[in-house]
Amino acid sequence: MTEAVSVQNHSEEETCIPPEIMALGDNIRVIPVKPGIKKPIGDKWQNENNHPLDYRGIHYWFKNGNNYGIIPQGDLVILDADEPEKLGEVIDYIGDSLTVRTPSGGYHIYFYCAELGTKKIILYEFEENHDGKRKKGLHLAEIYMAGCRGFVVGAGSRTDKGVYRVVNASAPRRLPDPGDFKRIIRPFRDDIKYDDGSHKQNQKERDSIPKLYKNEVYQDGERNNALISLAGRLVGTGITDESELFRMLSDANNNRCIPTLDEADVQRIARSALRYEPNQRRPLTDLGNGERFFDMHGETTKFIPAWQKWFIWDGHLWREDRKQEIRKLANKTVRSLYVEASKIEEDDLRKKLVSWARASESASKIQALLTSAAALVADVPESFDNKPDLFNLKNGTYNLHSHEFRDHLQADMLTKCGNFSYEPNASCPVWEKHIQTIFLNDQSLIGSFQELCGYSFLSGNPDEIFVICHGSGRNGKGKTLDLLKHLHGDYAKTADFKTFLTPSYTNSGSNPSPDLARLYRSRLVIASETGNGSVLDESIIKRLSGNDTISARFLRQEIFEYTPEFVIFLQMNPIPRFNDWDKAIENRLWLVPFNHYFEPKDRDPDILDKFKAESAGIFCWCMEGLKRYQALGRLTRAAAIETACESVRKENDSISCFIEDCCTLSGKISRKDLYNHYAVWCGGVDMCPEVPRKFTSALLKKHGVKDGVKSNGVRYLQGISIQ
Repeated sequence: MTEAVSVQNHSEEETCIPPEIMALGDNIRVIPVKPGIKKPIGDKWQNENNHPLDYRGIHYWFKNGNNYGIIPQGDLVILDADEPEKLGEVIDYIGDSLTVRTPSGGYHIYFYCAELGTKKIILYEFEENHDGKRKKGLHLAEIYMAGCRGFVVGAGSRTDKGVYRVVNASAPRRLPDPGDFKRIIRPFRDDIKYDDGSHKQNQKERDSIPKLYKNEVYQDGERNNALISLAGRLVGTGITDESELFRMLSDANNNRCIPTLDEADVQRIARSALRYEPNQRRPLTDLGNGERFFDMHGETTKFIPAWQKWFIWDGHLWREDRKQEIRKLANKTVRSLYVEASKIEEDDLRKKLVSWARASESASKIQALLTSAAALVADVPESFDNKPDLFNLKNGTYNLHSHEFRDHLQADMLTKCGNFSYEPNASCPVWEKHIQTIFLNDQSLIGSFQELCGYSFLSGNPDEIFVICHGSGRNGKGKTLDLLKHLHGDYAKTADFKTFLTPSYTNSGSNPSPDLARLYRSRLVIASETGNGSVLDESIIKRLSGNDTISARFLRQEIFEYTPEFVIFLQMNPIPRFNDWDKAIENRLWLVPFNHYFEPKDRDPDILDKFKAESAGIFCWCMEGLKRYQALGRLTRAAAIETACESVRKENDSISCFIEDCCTLSGKISRKDLYNHYAVWCGGVDMCPEVPRKFTSALLKKHGVKDGVKSNGVRYLQGISIQ
């Protein structure tokens, strides 16, 4: 049997988690519980902050007299019977099974039973009114199962009244027939309607609900909310069976939603609607209103505290709310209070709820509702767009690794979308003709550029490259990159070219950096040079094209960190200049030459619109390049790209070129003589020489040259000489 976990400093006598509980293993999770009351320590215990039995931190939970709670997993079920003497038939049916006696005289009975759902079951004693209707009386028990958001205090825990003790050490019994168990507990359930006449009214109301939708059709962006609203109303009429609710929602989906939602989404809505008891009342407080909002819209809304932004699931993606739609949902939540009130029979309670509904319509109450709801649907930025293989499109999601296409899934947590619909057999004749023209029918260069275009859809820039599209004006590079940006849609950002320039052009680190912050989770970043003579900052390009973590912040917000996932495409006319050239920049650089010139008679002012009309086909063209890259494991450098990169290297690294042409890396020479040779050589090849200090520094840092001894006032360099 599993060894008990000793609990120190819990009371004067030693306590432990009994071996019978330890034997449950993976069928339970445990949480710390405050002493004397059934209240967890900490939040999010239902989903995140719970632990397996072998969690080492359990030893520390009991130091201040704390207890522990048990959350059932799998098919394990726990009957928490406060009045066991009134549940004799239920307890007898469960039979010989692990039982814990509570300090108040109740029992926790552990057993296995499938098919009970994921919603806590409450058992009551019922009486008959004078009119023959059932009246709910004494609370008898609660039944907890996996996913019900409930727990019991674990055996071995202590209160002022005593200890939770194991009184039957038998293993939990597996019930042979879940259906029999449901029938036995049925008379004690308040969430199942009986033939007392009330079901007729519920059925009448239930049948009338679909008629409300007979003239309504729901498009993208409306479908989820419409079905969620319908599900809530159906549950309010007494439906507790998930399959029945799913059937009715599916009927509405098939007849009223264009296009229809996925079956999995309808199933999720049905399951979510049954999460709460049909007759559960929320308190008449701001928090209660926030909980009502969560009940109605919790599945389709998210709030990100770090960004102070709301997101709403619209059937395609989690879209940032920029049109106060969250406010409209809050208004609907408040108006639902009147519907809730209409179902209350007691006059005083109904009047109180109507009064609260009116008060809740004030601007301050609606804001308070949203503040409360925000905490219930809060999430972190990292939850979004964290599946790098996926690229979201208007009609579904494309997997960039398997190259499979499927329907949108809410669970993908995507906030971005491309600007077109996927068509696997689409073509792009206008685009292909354009590509042949701008690259002068150089098939090798066309193939390389096709791979770069496909590569740009990937997340993470795995080869750590950056691309410069270079050439004089009227060569097609602008429209080409405009189309690439159009394909990426939300995944692309246009950056200020100054972001990539030497530090004198950029903000200091203490200032806000929205130019960097807005690039978070982008995959393609495009910037166009607006003037000549710009000097690129190699350090920022290395950081943004590598796997370095960078810090950024939006205006009036906190600093956050992220690892760039994008590839940079710079559009430049002159040969690019760098403030410092080294091997890292040389290896990262992909210079794509655009050498064609469009004569005025050949320019088509509508060419971009024609490209956009072929978006689906151009995406397929890009994916051919991506597949080729993935098959080879590397990008293919065309000869034209190699030649262009070499010309940039020579332009930016005159010192290395001088050494290659004129020097031997041995012997010695005076600094002055070597620099004079270098200056003369630069003049002969029409290059601008570096200043003496930078020339000497580069020799010492990059080329293995050493400072020689000083003789007769002359300073020498060791390890280099003129050929």
